[in-house]
Amino acid sequence: MLALALAALTACSRETVCPQGQLACNGKCTAVLTDVNACGACGHACGAGGACSLGQCVCASGLATCGSACADLASDPSSCGSCGAACGDASPFCTTSAGATACAASCAAGQTECGHACVELASNRLHCGACGRSCGSGERCNNQQCVSDLYLACADTNQIVEAVGLGAAGTAETVGTRPVSLTWLGDRLYSANSLGGTLSELRFDLPAPSPVGVSRTFTIDATSAFPDLEYVVAGEGLLYVSNAALGNLDVVDASSGTVMAAIHLDPAGTDAFTGPAGIALANGKAYVALNGADAIAVVDVSQCPAAPPACAPGDDCSSHAGSACVNGLCVPTGCGQFLQRIALPPSLASTATGPTPFRLLRVGSRLYFTLQNLDRANGFQPAGEGRLAALDLATDSLVQGASGPLAISLGDACRNPGALVLLGDTLHVACGYFDYFGTKSKLGMAIVPVSLAADPPVAKAPIAAEHVLSPIASCGGAIYAGATDTGDVVRYDPATEQLSTAELCSPDANGNAFVADLACRP
Repeated sequence: MLALALAALTACSRETVCPQGQLACNGKCTAVLTDVNACGACGHACGAGGACSLGQCVCASGLATCGSACADLASDPSSCGSCGAACGDASPFCTTSAGATACAASCAAGQTECGHACVELASNRLHCGACGRSCGSGERCNNQQCVSDLYLACADTNQIVEAVGLGAAGTAETVGTRPVSLTWLGDRLYSANSLGGTLSELRFDLPAPSPVGVSRTFTIDATSAFPDLEYVVAGEGLLYVSNAALGNLDVVDASSGTVMAAIHLDPAGTDAFTGPAGIALANGKAYVALNGADAIAVVDVSQCPAAPPACAPGDDCSSHAGSACVNGLCVPTGCGQFLQRIALPPSLASTATGPTPFRLLRVGSRLYFTLQNLDRANGFQPAGEGRLAALDLATDSLVQGASGPLAISLGDACRNPGALVLLGDTLHVACGYFDYFGTKSKLGMAIVPVSLAADPPVAKAPIAAEHVLSPIASCGGAIYAGATDTGDVVRYDPATEQLSTAELCSPDANGNAFVADLACRP
């Protein structure tokens, strides 16, 4: 019903309705507080080297303010070394070599001539990867790509947002309907768009003037009336997607965007709702948390190749022994073999309800996963404390504790645990429950550290939060967790034990905001 309602609203609307803090510029929602091409207002572009901060044009970090212009004193021929120090006809190039900046007759070895500026394309934010390709506000030029530190999936506004620390950066990129999961494959970022049934690919080396943007969109589920992609993870040139609407694990060739295998995770047909959620890869296998079936599915993906050869309709792929033509690709018949479902016993639940596995993380020879302990008979409300359990990847069996399968208590301060991330020898688990359709009540909001130095692992004192947290990531020694009740991101510094918060996902036109996922730049 939600997808139909959204479609109806779109069909009836004659104008672009943008999230709060954004304006419709040429039919596209634009964050005018940070967009260098529409800073403070549509069409108000900051000059070369400018950044947009709170709707005002300023000079980007590392650049000098020379009158009304921003200058890179290390390469600007009109301000070479200092403002106003222009290079003459005899030595028209401004170059910096061995720490010394001077006008010269030519650029130093290894530098590129961009006009009369001598630059290194790998790191120059005004000429990142190509002359004239300038990075956006807060972005840096890294290996010829304009990048930030943190990327957020803002589900309610259908956008991917960049951040440096807790500061907004770059330009919000519109993707498919309701982005809920992010993953990196090489230097490209992929978004699983739940209600759209699509994957979006973001590149960071597109031609000027906008080097960051959506380069391709792949349709993963074109058959469901109500698509529901829940998670995406990448490995070895492939993308693995939890397709909850069909109860499948979809294996996608990233080079073509083609589904090369769709593995049904309830081969016996006994589930009322399978609910594939988080995915982890290990030892040539994909492990999928079955949120609705209280199990972990194990699928052999060792025979799934990246970029398999193409095939035409009617081609039997006879030139590729052991392969069959699947959606235009010659795919080995052993790609995506369902191996087993590891049932999670009721003892793993903290009360008389299902364990409800959600997210998984490989750490060495173990696979840790969160248990939400949701009461399916009572509106999926938390039935008790959050917990962790673990698989032994050598045997694909549950790690045992003193009296049965190991269940690591996260305490009453943690309800409905979401994702988990490793920093040093400590797992950090994001927790919190939000009664979205009912009273809007919130409980069990915290980040819970779990020490892996102990055996069995032990949860430390919870770090209380004011927001309902679910996605979590670690960047630069800090922990970032996204709120599912607002558009806020919480930053936790383990060194100082300080929490800080900022709104990075803008509310939609109805005032709703939801940080569905976040991912650090590799």
